[in-house]
Amino acid sequence: ASGAFPTLPMAGCRPKRADEMLRIASHEITIDHSWLWHADHDQCSCDRSDPTSCGGRETSPCSLPYPGTCVSDAAVSTHGLVVMGDDVTAYGLQVEHHKQTLVVWSGRRGRVYMFQAELPYTEPGFSGSQVGYYVAPHALPHTAVGIGVYAIFTATANQVAMLAPRGASIEHLLAMQIDGRSDAFRHLVCTSDLPPACFCTSHSAVCPPQPSVQPLRLRRVDWRSNLTVTVGGS
Repeated sequence: ASGAFPTLPMAGCRPKRADEMLRIASHEITIDHSWLWHADHDQCSCDRSDPTSCGGRETSPCSLPYPGTCVSDAAVSTHGLVVMGDDVTAYGLQVEHHKQTLVVWSGRRGRVYMFQAELPYTEPGFSGSQVGYYVAPHALPHTAVGIGVYAIFTATANQVAMLAPRGASIEHLLAMQIDGRSDAFRHLVCTSDLPPACFCTSHSAVCPPQPSVQPLRLRRVDWRSNLTVTVGGS
């Protein structure tokens, strides 16, 4: 499902497709050091040395300032990880470049220790409703420690790194844009339950004013290093 397949001399690249790279429906499962990667460079995409070589295989031209970083290639994968079981624990989880929300966590009592995600390079359909890490409103309690979501965007802006319900515990959350621009992440984390509430990144000029009663209790703000959030009650 990664799309990193060699070009065959006669047949060319044969794209593979997967709705989900990994789905866990059982309870009491441990994930240890997993890298669920949809390739950001492969021979199903255009020639990276020639920004005009997409040849109609892409839905938009190759994008600058990163020549050859086209819209996600013909090898489609939607979600990297979907967790439906309860009491699932992940250590060292890395998920990258999938077309929709990278991690969807629906099981109760989930725990994640070190998570790293890179959003797709250029995907016009990837919006604020699709995030690096999503925890369903009913999936409580949930603990996430050491969460990093980053992007090398050329088109998308105002992204949300994580959605989690009130009652989840999130420690050391980081979101940033590799090329130094500040418009990729409008919010670090928003609530996945209603009414919605969000935390802004401290460097973004597009953040709206925060409500006087904030259901997310922020203990430290420093977008360049660490953020500790308790998604508490209203």
